[in-house]
Amino acid sequence: MAKDENRSRDNLVRAAIELLWERSYQAASVEDLCDRARLKKGSFYYFFPSKTDLALEAVRVSWEHAKAGVFEPALQDAGKGLAAIQRIIDTIAAVQRGQLKRSGAFLGCPFGNLGQEMAHQDERLRAALNAIFDGHCAYLKTALDRAQQLGEIPPGDTARKARAIFALLEGALLMAKVAIVGSYPYPDKIGPILNGQRAVVKSGAGGPELARFLEIQGKVIRVILKRLKGAWRFAGLDWEVFQGNARNGSSPGAFICP
Repeated sequence: MAKDENRSRDNLVRAAIELLWERSYQAASVEDLCDRARLKKGSFYYFFPSKTDLALEAVRVSWEHAKAGVFEPALQDAGKGLAAIQRIIDTIAAVQRGQLKRSGAFLGCPFGNLGQEMAHQDERLRAALNAIFDGHCAYLKTALDRAQQLGEIPPGDTARKARAIFALLEGALLMAKVAIVGSYPYPDKIGPILNGQRAVVKSGAGGPELARFLEIQGKVIRVILKRLKGAWRFAGLDWEVFQGNARNGSSPGAFICP
């Protein structure tokens, strides 16, 4: 009996992980969650007092999976700095491509999605997601600290750089989620950001530390774009045509695809 109850609870948590990512918190009703978990609606409150409590558990389990599947493997080799960040990006892109193939939709970051929807609606969810964002930044800071020790990047505030890189990753995933149905969506929106960063780096505005910092940001965005190329192609968009336009300067994203 206890084993069956644990299985039913696990199925409900798994259903929440899937539906909160595929739809949203508000769009996933208790009935929908129970249907996906193949449970009777009355069983829901036996396991969780509220939908928020289920969402909190789904978020916790998702973060454990992300740590074990994305971040910890990337940081296993203490001799890797920037390569660890690239592996993190590669793994995230692979997860997104897999979900795109299964569902036909680019879903973006499950934590970012839920945060955008619920941060001002539920304090417990906001606090849990904020802690997870801090966890993302801590992993990135570890990689940047190593990169700094290895001489891959200049000395600087790695905590600040980690938060900036995390913000770029979240923004890139959001842009891809929103833009995947358009003709030239993703680069057209990210292009002006890169061009603005390039101008700052060239002029040195804000001092050399800011210029180096923005240069690193630009490199990260270009890596993200390259890793998402497979998802772009899967969606039926013509990456090669865009690259041609970018190289001859006819696209706003001309700085993206060197």
